[in-house]
Amino acid sequence: MFSRSIADTLAVAAAGFCTVGVRRALDSFRSDLPNSPRNWEGGGCQSWDDAAMVNGMACHALDFDDLDPVSSAHLGSVLVPALLATEALVEEDALLEAVKAGYGVAAKLAGWLGPDHYRRGWHATSTIGSLAAFAALARLKGLSREAFGHGIGLTVAQAGGMQANFGSMAKALHAGFAAAAALRAIRLAECGVTGGHDFLSHDNWRLNFGQAPDKLADDTAPSVKHRALVKLYPCCFAAHRAVAAAAAVRPSLQRHILNPETHFILTLPPSARRVLRFSSPTSALEAAFSAEYCCALMLVSGKLDIADFDEAFPNASALDVASRITVETGHEPQSGGGIESGPARFAALVPGAPPLIHDQPDMPKADDPLSFDGEVKAKIAACLHRFEEKSGREFPALNLVRRWPTVAAWLPTK
Repeated sequence: MFSRSIADTLAVAAAGFCTVGVRRALDSFRSDLPNSPRNWEGGGCQSWDDAAMVNGMACHALDFDDLDPVSSAHLGSVLVPALLATEALVEEDALLEAVKAGYGVAAKLAGWLGPDHYRRGWHATSTIGSLAAFAALARLKGLSREAFGHGIGLTVAQAGGMQANFGSMAKALHAGFAAAAALRAIRLAECGVTGGHDFLSHDNWRLNFGQAPDKLADDTAPSVKHRALVKLYPCCFAAHRAVAAAAAVRPSLQRHILNPETHFILTLPPSARRVLRFSSPTSALEAAFSAEYCCALMLVSGKLDIADFDEAFPNASALDVASRITVETGHEPQSGGGIESGPARFAALVPGAPPLIHDQPDMPKADDPLSFDGEVKAKIAACLHRFEEKSGREFPALNLVRRWPTVAAWLPTK
């Protein structure tokens, strides 16, 4: 699972480096000195922190990176840039153990905070992600217990990121900032800089981040199974069930899709609707957080491509169909409240015909390894091809991972 996550993260970063936002960030932190730290694209940066920040932003730029349903965080986009921040050689087993440690810490934090953390508008990729990345780095470096305690406080000093940035370039920077924060915290802790040890039980934690401190008493070891959910669509994960539901009704609609008299009703749980807030997107970044536009793209094209959320935006036909999609809010599921919780229902209302309705309770194909793994490999190949198409060369970061057999197995063969 984690080998797949690493390969997927690097691939979506390759495609992310082609986006306008990442290109602008590269210009901001570029260094032309011959011995400058290198980002995954191969360009010079002013520091390793900056390289990790740009790499993390590239991972998250297209919102095509994997998601941890336990924490609602894009952990791969924070952990992998932090762990591979320098050009130091890392053994595959040590890397995978460090990633596993990061996921374990993220699960514990998510359990302590509860779904209220996300409901308050925090972006868990930045808040939980930075702490998970610090823990992963601490595991990789064998940080002492005392330094680890200080480093947690130093990481919290940098944690932030709000959902108000969704639909802007700043959203992708949340992942980059979190990776860089973990690197800074490790370096400061190793040099003896102190941080607060009791932040988890402090009133600030209860009042600002999530639920009451008495929830911290549970010491149950968190599971890391069924994590790192790979995305098959380059848009917010909250839209994926809706897109899959639209795909299910599409074959029966045919020519009725573009009929101006055909209307659609999409029902989403409240947690998803809060995130998918751009009914009429005005930019490609907003389009990734528009349930209407994402479903319309699926109806019109039968697929969602990376270019749909970059230079191919807007698709005029998709905008027209999106204007005929009404989004309703369903009930919050009893078992959760995160963006991964609750079904989506897509209904097509064709004049003179019975409604076409599909309920999508889960992401399709994830429980079908043969089909799903094949699509993941195709996605990875497509992302890497996009970088090659735009730059005329192979993605340089692939040289980092080809020496790791279980990660390299997910990459296209030369």
